[in-house]
Amino acid sequence: MARLNAKTVAIKSLSDDDRTRMFGIFHKYYDLVSEAAFQKDLSAKDHVILLYTPEDDVIHGFSTLKNTDFVVDKKRVRGVFSGDTVIEKDFWGQGSLGIEFLKYLFRQKAKAPFTPFYWFLISKGYKTYLLMANNFPLHYPRYEEPTPAFEQAIMDTFAADMFGEAYDQDRGLVVFDKSQGQLKDGVAGITDEQRVIPRVAFFEEQNPTWMDGSELVCTAKMTWAMPFQYWWKKRRPASPATLPKKVTS
Repeated sequence: MARLNAKTVAIKSLSDDDRTRMFGIFHKYYDLVSEAAFQKDLSAKDHVILLYTPEDDVIHGFSTLKNTDFVVDKKRVRGVFSGDTVIEKDFWGQGSLGIEFLKYLFRQKAKAPFTPFYWFLISKGYKTYLLMANNFPLHYPRYEEPTPAFEQAIMDTFAADMFGEAYDQDRGLVVFDKSQGQLKDGVAGITDEQRVIPRVAFFEEQNPTWMDGSELVCTAKMTWAMPFQYWWKKRRPASPATLPKKVTS
């Protein structure tokens, strides 16, 4: 299997061919999506991590990024929202996206080093949730403990600002009147075997309508120790029962 390289580029620097290629990949794995809506959402982001084969510069995956800055309980909070994320199946399990994303978080946090900095995401698939939960020690919601009041306020503020009335604060879900896209059958289904994994079971409990496109609002805190923790974790043997090998949503 060819290895993917990763690079972060500004949305405005994408060519028309890049955009068309990205939607083609997205459409392989999601139903109920339109190119017009995809392109509109893409244009609202700041940057995108492109995953490509260096031999021919062909894009095989991507993750979109938008920087956020708001006030919660009279405290400034900064962060990055990751939007559409998809990788072609032939390249599932590679780590280039995670490394590039961590570099991006590190650079953004360095712009205001003493301001709390978070990764925001909404997850319609358990694999995205595991990507966060397995790699960020301070993440919410989580099965191990209730979400602290400050982190809950951060998620509520972020989701209400980003998604308006589509955010159901009581359930912690973003639910659109009309689906904005949902995973195709067989892409990220949850098996009975996977349901014995506490984090997978927790995700499905929190987002029981994930198959219909509802999104679980999540956050993870970025700290200065994160790059070293990530490096150390990659040096240790991974447990196949807890680490995701394929991430699409």
